[in-house]
Amino acid sequence: MKGSRDTWILTAVLAAFVVGVCWFSARQTLVSDTPSSYSTGKRGTKAFYLLLQELGLRVGRYRGRMNALPAEARLLLIVDPDAIEPADAAALARWVRKGNTLVLAVSRSFAVPPEFQVHQRPEFPSDPVVARPMRGPYADGVRRVRMDPQVSVRTSRAIVARHGRAFAGEQPLGRGRVIVLGDPLILANSMIREEDNVVLLTNVVYENAGESGLILFVEPEVFLAGEKKAAPAIGRAGKLALAQLAFTVLLVLISAGWRFGAVHPLPERTEKRRAWEFVRAMAGLYRRAEAREAALGAVYQSFRRQLHTRFGVSADAAPAAAAQAVLRARPVDLAQLTALLSRCDQIAAGRKTSDDEMIALTRSIEEFRSELGVGV
Repeated sequence: MKGSRDTWILTAVLAAFVVGVCWFSARQTLVSDTPSSYSTGKRGTKAFYLLLQELGLRVGRYRGRMNALPAEARLLLIVDPDAIEPADAAALARWVRKGNTLVLAVSRSFAVPPEFQVHQRPEFPSDPVVARPMRGPYADGVRRVRMDPQVSVRTSRAIVARHGRAFAGEQPLGRGRVIVLGDPLILANSMIREEDNVVLLTNVVYENAGESGLILFVEPEVFLAGEKKAAPAIGRAGKLALAQLAFTVLLVLISAGWRFGAVHPLPERTEKRRAWEFVRAMAGLYRRAEAREAALGAVYQSFRRQLHTRFGVSADAAPAAAAQAVLRARPVDLAQLTALLSRCDQIAAGRKTSDDEMIALTRSIEEFRSELGVGV
């Protein structure tokens, strides 16, 4: 009977600890799904952060107060904030007035500070909004975007609107501007690949930060706290597993003191560790699989804008006509440039490409940029 009682006690303790480990591990996973450039969850913005890096732009993360922004920062992204302190709002407004750009993706729970001169109201649409952006510098190469707006915004210029309501807009502030997106998920891993969302967002970045300006993602404090807790070699789940092992050994020792004869060892348990390496690998695969054509499209659209600015080549010009216009101004390999523009147009129209071809096309674009003296 004593052995049977010990078995029941040991089983109950093990079951309680298994439930505890699963519960705390699930909580740790939920904390990581935040609007952060570190997060690979649905609400995270890591895919957009890595895409900007792949495009060769200067991108970083910012954790400090808004009155200490780096002098070289040109564009700041704040995604779904809980609140902005009045002192930070005033500092941000001063920073924007100097000629910089603030991109603010908000939900219905966030009140835009009055310093930004932007108004909003909650929206409860039954269906996502799929619309062509308004004419302007951000609409280049964008057929339509997909949003699930939480708010509608009132600014001096609408970027995305439907039925008279703007769900993304731009408001001048001094020499700079505030861009408000009424759906935080448009930048998130789960929606950035929808329609032409990524092209619209990269257009916003290129137009406001250029190719050399510093782009900063503001990190939420909640996620940073989660990162600090997950940093030790043994996380919360590992500590609970060690506590489980310690209690099991203690019960075995107590049981050994109550009975005569040899102690029968419990079956060996193998603790299953969380595969953080697998999460990182999946983030890389997602970036390459989902954003290949979009990344090349953003580089190509930037190249076409530079040809238009330097040589007057129309953005709608056919590849052969565009190459001829460049040749009239500069000596260039006409056949090679025509072939490059033709293939990039095909990919922009929906043709698939491979990693090797994307790298080769990007390298060719950079070589032509250097030869023609554009983008430097």
